[in-house]
Amino acid sequence: MLIHNKKQENACFKIRQLTATVTITQTETVASKRQLILSKSMKHTLLFLLLLINGAITTIAQTGAINNTPVSKFPDFFIGSWTGEGEFASGKKINATLTFTLSLDSSWLMVEHTDKAPNRYKATSMWGTDAGTGQFLAYTFDNFHGHRQFTSDGWKNGKLLLTTNEYYAKSGLVFQHFVYEQLSDKSFKMTYEVSKDAITWKLGDYLIFTRS
Repeated sequence: MLIHNKKQENACFKIRQLTATVTITQTETVASKRQLILSKSMKHTLLFLLLLINGAITTIAQTGAINNTPVSKFPDFFIGSWTGEGEFASGKKINATLTFTLSLDSSWLMVEHTDKAPNRYKATSMWGTDAGTGQFLAYTFDNFHGHRQFTSDGWKNGKLLLTTNEYYAKSGLVFQHFVYEQLSDKSFKMTYEVSKDAITWKLGDYLIFTRS
């Protein structure tokens, strides 16, 4: 009987070991399957995020390429060096040079204005469009410590009108504008005028520029 019981105990122990081994194997198999599913899910999520980021970068790059130039066509006409001759409202002669170059990765059109002697006026301007509103803007800085911001509807029918206003202690509010008008493929007229009411304008000076 003792031997028989021993055999039964050994058989039961082996069965328990086998059951434990099967249970562990099943548990490891389930865990492996879960890890495989999780790994595939993470790969899909990562792939989706990469595609999303790539799409966003492409969109930004395309947007930058579209909006990079200040205005689509008119810079082509102005870019280069110009020599101008004209008169002040008084009839006094005036001569000047203008140079137009694209600047800051073609985001702005830079304008360098230099009066010839005996006049001394010099100015650097930046023409371009506001990235948020699309409004055409021009910023002008001169050698008399002056700085002005102009707005415009842009280049239309061969003409560009830059308008601003300033308040002066002696003369009060004064409206100002520059008119750039294409005359031919190689010439344009620049007119500077002032007004007290933005309706009636008085000539300051004008110059007719030809390509150098």
